[in-house]
Amino acid sequence: MAIPKLCFLLLMLTISQGGGSEAELRQLKKYSRTWTDQETKRTLKGAITDKHRDGSKIEILKEDGGHVWLVIERLIAADQKIANRWVEPDDAISLTNKVTKKGGERVVKVHADAGTHELSVVVKTPTKTIKKKVKAGKTLDFEVTVYKGYSVSGYHGGFLVDRETALKKTGLQIK
Repeated sequence: MAIPKLCFLLLMLTISQGGGSEAELRQLKKYSRTWTDQETKRTLKGAITDKHRDGSKIEILKEDGGHVWLVIERLIAADQKIANRWVEPDDAISLTNKVTKKGGERVVKVHADAGTHELSVVVKTPTKTIKKKVKAGKTLDFEVTVYKGYSVSGYHGGFLVDRETALKKTGLQIK
């Protein structure tokens, strides 16, 4: 692999995880577009699911169900315009790290706010998946033991509206 292509991959692809859910794949079909690197002209098809809190990167849900971070300033002008205008949906999920144990295990308190529509909450760890429903207008607080590589996602009507992960600092308060 040539050095420029390797640098492109290192800068553009920082997180990737396979196996998107059925709801994520429906979101991909509805909001997908082709993103283009301005220098290499390489393309990636996918939908925005998140923006880094400093506004420099966007998370893309790829067609294979994986997630990738793209550096906005490396995209062509039309893609930069869309990425810069994208606003993250209201936080439906927030996490608080309650206790950190040995081996990366921790107890996390999950707060889910359904807003005006029923919210499905999915907690994924390397060893288990937990699903909970929150009725419209209600909130739910629960604790779960998680490990490195966990994610907590919220879905309204089958579409991803919020995701918090072990690697994302936004919304995760260490106490």
